[in-house]
Parts: sequence; structure tokens; C-alpha cells
Amino acid sequence: MTEEEKRKEFKAEMQEFIEEFPKIEIEKREREIDLGDGEIYHSLLYIVNKVEGVGDIELFIRDKEHLKNFKQIISTDFLLFDDFLGINKENKIEVYLNPINVPYTVLSIEDGEDKTIFDVKLNYLKNELDIKIQINPEGSIIPILAKQIRGFRTPLRRSIVLTIKNLSKISNEGLMSDVRSIINSVLFDIEYTYNISFETVNIQNFIRRNISKKKVRNAIPTEQINLIHKNYISELIEYYHIGEKVDFLPFKYICYYHIIEYFSDKSAYYVVSEKLKNLLLKPDFHQQTNKYVAQAINSLKRKMTDMQVIK
Repeated sequence: MTEEEKRKEFKAEMQEFIEEFPKIEIEKREREIDLGDGEIYHSLLYIVNKVEGVGDIELFIRDKEHLKNFKQIISTDFLLFDDFLGINKENKIEVYLNPINVPYTVLSIEDGEDKTIFDVKLNYLKNELDIKIQINPEGSIIPILAKQIRGFRTPLRRSIVLTIKNLSKISNEGLMSDVRSIINSVLFDIEYTYNISFETVNIQNFIRRNISKKKVRNAIPTEQINLIHKNYISELIEYYHIGEKVDFLPFKYICYYHIIEYFSDKSAYYVVSEKLKNLLLKPDFHQQTNKYVAQAINSLKRKMTDMQVIK
């Protein structure tokens, strides 16, 4: 079967699906992309909204396999958390994890295989919890959902999932608060003890209103470019990299805050030093030393007060 025949078959199946589920909002996006040398790439994508259970998250369907997975998603009864990418399905919690500091040997896995990284027992509110961190766990729905979320980048061969079983008694704070507390406890203990760290995925990054705010990459130029040397500071670059990688908003804030804090201090130093230089170069400085020293002290006090307010 040619690619054109596969596309026609996929379009026909999608049309049947659209007619079967009229309440689901589906938009077809199709275009031809010239790759050069007479080669044309046919791009076909269906953007899906108003799916029951996933709120304002935008999903997509690209091919027949995606459509098959999507049918499995809408036929499954689950509760999606509104803080991190996780679901409650048949009294089993599934939470998608991203690796932060995990050795390659731990993540290494063959196609089609599954792997348990950690098997944990935990007592929480008299619940004897069975907690596992696994790669490609069999029967898990959260990796399937993650791969259908528009804007979400998943590794081709592996999905890391934390599952929690036997959570029957919950606190007055509610299920999501309890699950977040359990995850924080387990992941921090693992990181502290074994120097292996994971993070949850902030689901707010994939709400429809935020998709347009994602950083757009500039096109890579084909011609030579001219750059100006800048004496960047390695520690600040590292903060920037971490802030770009992590999904947890408080961590992002701290990373970017440290960068701003550094330049605020440098800016304050520059302003005060320039003020002092100007005062010292006054023609009558030797005659009105006390006056200018008082001005310098007051200027320094004001700048220090401003910095304290900022911090």
C-alpha cells in the first residue's frame, strides 16, 4: 500500500470517527511541505478538543495507531489530576515522570520490554501502599494519553510511570493533595538515598490557553552568522538550562530569580559606584566634603533599601 493509499484510508477512518462522536471538537490540518529536490512531504494532523475527562488539554491524532490509542483513551473511565500529569483509574494512581538525574544503565531497555526501577512499600494514613516506578508498565493508560497530548514530547522507546495502589483512605485535604504528598516523600527519599531523581510533569503547560505562549524557535540560518562575544557566567547559564528543562513552576521561579538577583546586585553596584565617582569629581568636593559624603551615604542607603524590597 502506497503512502497516498494509507492517507486515504486514515482519512476515511477519521471521518467515521468524527461522525460517531459529534460532541468531540476535531479540526483537520493538512498541508504539503516542499523538502527540495522535488520531494514533497504531506502533513496530516487532527487537533482534538472537548474530550471528556481531560479538560482543556489539546490532543492530536496523526495516524491509524494514534486513532486506535485515542479510542482506548475515551473508552477508559479515569480522573485526570489538574496539577501534574497523572490519573486515577480503577483505584490505581498512575503518574507520568520525567528523569532528571538517572543513569543510562537504569533507563536502558529494549523495544517492547518493561522494567521495574523501584518497588516500594509505604504506610500512609493506615493505607499499606504498593508503589512502583516502572518503564513501560503493561496495561498503563498514562503513557498512551501523554503521547496524544499536543506539545508533549515523549521518548520514543520509554515512558516512566509511578503507580500507587491501595490508597483507599484519604485525608481531609483530598485525593490530589495526598497523592502529591506521597510522591514528594517517595521521590525525595529515592533521590537522597540513591542519587536518582525524577520529577512530575506540570499539566498546566499543556492547557490550550498556554500553547500559544510556548517559545518559538527561530529558523536555523543557512548562511554564515555573525556573533558578538559575551562574557557569560557559567553558573547563570546552568540556572537558565535548569529553568528551561524542569516543569515544576516553583523550581523554574527559583532558577530565574537567581539570574535576576545577580544582575540586580550588579546593577545596584554600578549605580552606586557611578554616583560616588560623580561626587568625588565635583570641583568643590574638597570644600563641601561633609555634604557630598552625606549624599553618598544616603544614596547607598536608598539603594540597599530598594534591594531589600526586591528580595
